[in-house]
Amino acid sequence: MNRSDVQRKVAVLDAVLQIWNGVLQGRDGDLLPAGSRDLLAGTVAGHLSDAEGRLRPVGELRSLLLQWLRPMRNTDRAVTEPTVLRVLRASYAKAIPVSGRSEDPPDGADLVLLLERATGWGPDKPMACSGMSYHFIHHTGLYPDTAAGELIDAGVRRLLDHGVPWGQPRPGRLNPDMRRRLVPANADRLALFDGVTDGLSAGQTEQLTRLACVLLVGETLLDYVTALSDPFRETNSRWQELAAAVLPHWSDPPERRELRRLSVELDRVEPSAESAELGGDSLGVDYADFRAVFRTFAERARYFHETGRTAQRPKPTGNPADFRRLAVHLELAIAEVLEYRTDSTHRLDDMILELVDEVIEVRELQHGTSGMLNIHRQLRRHPRERQDHGTPGATVLQQVLTNLAQQNRLGGDAQSGRSSTPASGRDIERLVEAADQYVAGRGRDGILSTFAEKLPAVITALTQPGGPADEIESAADARWRLLSASGLALSRQPAAHHTIAVAKSFAELGWTVADERAPSDMRSVNDPVYKALLKLENSEFAPDLAGSLTRIMRVRPLADSKKANFAMAQKAAHESVIYGSRALEALMASPSATVQRIVDALSGLQLSLLQAGGVFIRSAETELILPLKYSSREQRMAHARYIRDLATTSYTYTNLAVARLYDLNCVADTNLVKRSELNIPDTAPASTSMMGMRSLLLWATLHLSFPTRVAKDVRSLLPSVPAAFREMLQLRHLSPLNFADMTRIAMHYAFLQGDFRHPAGGATSFHPSTPSHLRPGSRELDLGACGQYLAANGFDTGVLDVIELKVVNQTLDETSDGRYSEWRQNYVNRAKRSPTRFTRADLAYASIRLRDATIGH
Repeated sequence: MNRSDVQRKVAVLDAVLQIWNGVLQGRDGDLLPAGSRDLLAGTVAGHLSDAEGRLRPVGELRSLLLQWLRPMRNTDRAVTEPTVLRVLRASYAKAIPVSGRSEDPPDGADLVLLLERATGWGPDKPMACSGMSYHFIHHTGLYPDTAAGELIDAGVRRLLDHGVPWGQPRPGRLNPDMRRRLVPANADRLALFDGVTDGLSAGQTEQLTRLACVLLVGETLLDYVTALSDPFRETNSRWQELAAAVLPHWSDPPERRELRRLSVELDRVEPSAESAELGGDSLGVDYADFRAVFRTFAERARYFHETGRTAQRPKPTGNPADFRRLAVHLELAIAEVLEYRTDSTHRLDDMILELVDEVIEVRELQHGTSGMLNIHRQLRRHPRERQDHGTPGATVLQQVLTNLAQQNRLGGDAQSGRSSTPASGRDIERLVEAADQYVAGRGRDGILSTFAEKLPAVITALTQPGGPADEIESAADARWRLLSASGLALSRQPAAHHTIAVAKSFAELGWTVADERAPSDMRSVNDPVYKALLKLENSEFAPDLAGSLTRIMRVRPLADSKKANFAMAQKAAHESVIYGSRALEALMASPSATVQRIVDALSGLQLSLLQAGGVFIRSAETELILPLKYSSREQRMAHARYIRDLATTSYTYTNLAVARLYDLNCVADTNLVKRSELNIPDTAPASTSMMGMRSLLLWATLHLSFPTRVAKDVRSLLPSVPAAFREMLQLRHLSPLNFADMTRIAMHYAFLQGDFRHPAGGATSFHPSTPSHLRPGSRELDLGACGQYLAANGFDTGVLDVIELKVVNQTLDETSDGRYSEWRQNYVNRAKRSPTRFTRADLAYASIRLRDATIGH
């Protein structure tokens, strides 16, 4: 390179920096140095010239730079300047070959040195030397599968040194460790792309790398749009609307969804060999499609919530400058990810790893869930060979417990984590003070023993309305401080003498606190505890840990589910059920097994299954009440299938919870363990019965609305609802929340079955607090009285009065002979279910007494 070329490039750089400095400082006047127009005409990827290749006038140039790249007010300069300079460097770096770039972002002096080392300054555009052609992107080319996608394709080929055989040195920028991870053999093993390649050995790696690049460009473009937006300017609002329509195509492309779907192996849930012998699937959940559980691993609700913006591309109407401005930022984002040496290399590695981790997560959930289902099949199975001391008709679980009892391996007294006697207000204050000192780094010795001794009584006091907790300033604050301190102690000393006792109390306290704190708060406390305790699976603590850890893990989905963060809640619910099932299976085969330990693990699993059923039914109900505009019939049907899968998953888990509660009742009936030592909340029978009816009704509604092979069979199950309803009315522990649930169930059943006879008809007894509209005696269900009860007591009507999915509304109208639409038109209740609020109006917060202690309502 001769000296004149270097001087020419330095002059260009100086001119550009002057323009940008002037823009940043807001100076007026002619920013173009004399004699520099020809030099500027072909720099900064050609953005200083118009569509015909002519240099823009000074006033227009300055106006466009201000409008496109710095629309913020002067008061925001501290935020804007670093981002604008970053955009400048990314834009200018597109003209510099890879070989000439330094590791660190260049400042002005570095750019001069880079110019001296650079080669090949193309006559048309300054990008000719790099092998990538950054052309003018029109409105039709703003998407990964159009003109902008061609830039991604070219960049990926360069990243991977396309055409260089595997095993040879590769000068490309992709991390060498990442290359080793993404060899075709690993891609095949992970089933990343279902064997689809482009005929080259690196084909699968290329697809994954491209997807990672697209996602990273989406993140970068979002950074630009966010940092350079001015909500006070009308022109900026139009541009933001355009950006909001384009961004989902980059941040959530359909290839990512396809990657997750291809990771699902439905063959894992083929019926077991025993199922044919038992006259159906040996899980005992009639007509359930267990593959639906697997399909939920790959889907995300947001795929459907954003369908309107994602599927419909904005039309080129309005000011063309808005499209061009977004195109400028998109080109800069692509350049930063694929061309510019910043932290983007590491960000790309991280993005690829994130995608691989998603695949691994989906496959691990499948493997764990498949094993979990088999465990529950085993729990129902009858031993083929019974010893003389065996019990005729007993299941494997019942036989194991009977054998342990005969060997006098009953175990110690049950520990629930609570005390029958509540602590005094002063005792609460003392323990909270000790907890604060521990968190502050003082008084660490013996804190677990203190918690083991004092926490059960304090928890009882802090969760009983009208008790000693009223004597302290803030019971909720005390609960949170105790949970944080006990969690910290458990995560620091998981293998301590008092671990099991404190873990039980931690789980009990967490279940209450999860209804009061943000999901992030709960994860910050809960996750370190369960991860630390999981490491004890093969230790001496393992036999006593199963029940406690299952309870701790079932707390994790509650806060997320309450805030409609269902992706996180569903994953946590699956993991809790998988762990609880495995722990029970391992304990049943352990030489350390006792009756009490198995019952403790079984009760924890039952509660975990019930919570999982609650998470998925709330997920499904949320989808029904969202007002969505679908871009096509196919998209509407895909969403319907997703909702049906959520309901089916809830139906599956809830029925397994019913089965495990039946097992616990059998244990109590045979006097192996006292009913008071089953270690389940008093509300568990009512919650299980309610969830059984609620999940069946929703599952049946969706199958009738979107028929499948089992649609004709669901009606055979609906007549079971009145019998279950009458049984629930006779339970000892029922609360106003339970009666509200039963009211909704009665209404839903009447509309779906077209049977308006009172579901309690024929009941011989009922709970003394049963409201009049639910008591037997009336021939027909009084819909008006049901609605008045809910409205008067501050309860919503579930989803019945807020369903947005037209097909479901039509189904309920058809099955009720028009009475559903008639009722809905005339029904008034100020309390309504919303997509992010699932408590039953404000009364659910007024007292812990009204919150269901089993599934978190």
